Amino acid sequence: MSQAAETTNFHVSARILGIIGLVAGALLLFMGGVFNEPEDLWRAVHFGWLTWSGISLGMLGLMLLHHTVRGKWGAPLVRIWEAGGGTGMIVVSLILWAVLTFGPGAEIVFHHWWTPEARAGDAVLEAKSKYLSSEGFIQWSLVYYAIFLILSHLMTTWLKKEEATGDKKWSDKRNNLAGPALLLFVLAVNFAYTHWAMSLDAHWYSTIYGVWLLMGGAISAMGVGLWIVGSQAKKKPYAAIMNTDFTRDIGNMTLVFTLFWTYFTLSQYLIIWSGNMPEFTSYYVNRGTEDWFMIASSRVGLQFFFPFIALLFPGLKRSPKGLARIGILVLVMQLVNWFYVLGPSLYPGSAPGDIAMKLGGAMLFFGGIWAVIFSVRITQAPLMTESHPYLVSDDNRMPNEEASSHA
Repeated sequence: MSQAAETTNFHVSARILGIIGLVAGALLLFMGGVFNEPEDLWRAVHFGWLTWSGISLGMLGLMLLHHTVRGKWGAPLVRIWEAGGGTGMIVVSLILWAVLTFGPGAEIVFHHWWTPEARAGDAVLEAKSKYLSSEGFIQWSLVYYAIFLILSHLMTTWLKKEEATGDKKWSDKRNNLAGPALLLFVLAVNFAYTHWAMSLDAHWYSTIYGVWLLMGGAISAMGVGLWIVGSQAKKKPYAAIMNTDFTRDIGNMTLVFTLFWTYFTLSQYLIIWSGNMPEFTSYYVNRGTEDWFMIASSRVGLQFFFPFIALLFPGLKRSPKGLARIGILVLVMQLVNWFYVLGPSLYPGSAPGDIAMKLGGAMLFFGGIWAVIFSVRITQAPLMTESHPYLVSDDNRMPNEEASSHA
């Protein structure tokens, strides 16, 4: 297979998709009457902020994992993760958090516990008041964001210095910090999701919840990476690294994250089911209607079984186009998962169809913002550099799609 002459410009497609998402999302929000009801507006802001911040945090986590294990499979993807989970995107998430928190939004969304008056007479919320209060929410959230910003800044800055100077000391500094940083990151994300998402059901809690959502973010990040690299496989600079070793590795990593997500999902359900205590079962009772069950079933089929079975086939993992399709599927299903996780908490007792336009519009609108910013950030550094010369000789390049289909 000859060297591809064309250079990738997927950032243009990302920008176009972002603009389409903005327009379509705004239209759905308008049709859903979100702009007429302050409660609906702020619920939409919370949903959009948390959904796309979750994908950015997943990318930051994979960035730290890549620098920890020093795997070659991550080098072509790390620029994608930097664009989606670097300091720029974390700052955007912080701005949206500030708009929600210092406007009337947080008190509307977290009305159960935001003020002392809301907690009065509730023994459970009073016991959690140091954590579930407006003061605790603001103080702890600033700590979370400080950790995310510092870690993303150090990882991206040191990588750029290594690329600029070729000095191995920057690689050593990055790799030595990445392991402890990954542990700190997981703890921070776990508490952040407890504050930002699980507190919507203030009387319910799960010890798996934060890590479960973090694993979903990691799958989303892998989905974006598979989509981009797989669809751009014949274009520079990705054409130079498209061999069977690389595609097998990223396919296997997606399979691993899918299994982890499924493990945490099933574990949370089994623990709550076996305990059968009202304070724990409320989460699934609120999602126990026929409509919500259909969404849960789609997650089992399309978020676990289909990717799991597909990624067991070596032929698929030799096909960049096949991996791109899997990437789109796991990304879309993680967005469905966010709808399933947050929808009944933001709108207790509502059917999926009643809130689909409101939250679907928020997902598209804020996803459009995310995609436009991503399209700008991805152009600010080379996708592949001389510091990561993971190029292959002609005899080890990817076979063409026809050959892959017969493998």
